Amino acid sequence: MKVKGIFKRAGRTVMAMAIVAAVCLTMTVPAFAKNYKLEEKGINYREYLSFIIAGNEYKMTDLTGGEVDLSGVDKSTPVYAKVDIDGLNAAMKEAGSKFTYALDTEQTYMSRHIESSVTVMYRFQPNEDGTCAIISEDDGANLTVENLAYIETVGLYIYNTTSTSSAYYGMDALIANLFKINVIGTFPVTAEITYVDEEGNELYSFTYVSEEQGYWGQAGPIIEYATLPEMGNSFEHVGDTTGHGSVFGYEGQEFEVTVKKLDPNFDGLLAVLEEVENMEEKNYTEDSMQALLDAVAQAQAVAEKGNAAFQYEVDGAKAAVENAIANLKEMPAADKGALKDALDQYEAADSKDYTEASWAAYKEAYEAAMKVYSDENATQEQIDNALAALDKAADGLKKAGAADEKPAAPSTSGQTTGTAAGAPVTGDASSVQVYAAVMILAAAAVVFAKRKNVH
Repeated sequence: MKVKGIFKRAGRTVMAMAIVAAVCLTMTVPAFAKNYKLEEKGINYREYLSFIIAGNEYKMTDLTGGEVDLSGVDKSTPVYAKVDIDGLNAAMKEAGSKFTYALDTEQTYMSRHIESSVTVMYRFQPNEDGTCAIISEDDGANLTVENLAYIETVGLYIYNTTSTSSAYYGMDALIANLFKINVIGTFPVTAEITYVDEEGNELYSFTYVSEEQGYWGQAGPIIEYATLPEMGNSFEHVGDTTGHGSVFGYEGQEFEVTVKKLDPNFDGLLAVLEEVENMEEKNYTEDSMQALLDAVAQAQAVAEKGNAAFQYEVDGAKAAVENAIANLKEMPAADKGALKDALDQYEAADSKDYTEASWAAYKEAYEAAMKVYSDENATQEQIDNALAALDKAADGLKKAGAADEKPAAPSTSGQTTGTAAGAPVTGDASSVQVYAAVMILAAAAVVFAKRKNVH
């Protein structure tokens, strides 16, 4: 019996302990609440989080899309948050949830870095008008437009109002410059570029000003060494790499960049110069040939510099020669038709018909014209000059024994040939004799008629 009593007392103790444990467990349930991602419910929290800036409300989706220009707003203007909790609850119910949720302001936060190892945390503090002030944990200051440009992380938390057994959150974590907004307008970034040789001796330096940036957090580098003037493959970077990559949000940012000169490669330039040397000889227009000769001269001057030349000079000289070759224009084919016609026409002339002096001048012009006609490389100017000289010599031929008469010299097509103006042509003498005979016969007839009348 005593044993039974012991078991009874032990049973009551165990039962009591179980009840206490149950109560304790019930009381500690919130500490064991599970967190779930809103995206697992197919919900994008950015659509339900807005920010109030200078009296205007912007959805987070707008501020992260790069379309909002806040450059006209004072950078010290405070930023307030607004959560569409009704919209979130409606979305949760549509996703299958049976509970109602509220904003967990203790866990909701935003953060940014002011140095690589220093993080500034901001918490949401509810206002009576349904908005939330975004307050720094460090100094209690409100988040400003300028601070917003540097926010890297946003974590929005909502909790189950009925059981506190579960909570959901939406978060963008460790995304540099999450808000793509134009806060200060466009701004340049400068770099002092110093060029040195292999031994580190300074060659020259200049200040490079970047293209202006559209907004803080804009993607892409502000200073990219590969695009620096005259950089290309002529230099390699040897100094601080701070300026390389993406640097955002600092007006008037400056960098010091050191680059080392590299020995140039002349292979391409020498190859194109050899191509010019082996080019087939042709007649090219004077202007296009002179352009090639100038480009070749400049390329040779660069090649003579040896390792003192910069690669961009070598590449530029090569491109100039290639461009000049591409722009060479061949001379149009010379027209020898008129010259051939003249040579054929004058071929029948005989030296015994003309004075010795006029024939000598004609023969010289004819032979010179034949030489030009036979020359495959004769230019149009040479052909025209030979034709003109031949025509002039043919015009100057004088008949032997008739110094005052100009002989009927052959001429080119379209020209009138023959004796001098006013001189009788071939057959004129016989015409005069016929005319005289007719006149004599007429006179005789008159005399005969008179005599007949007399008799």
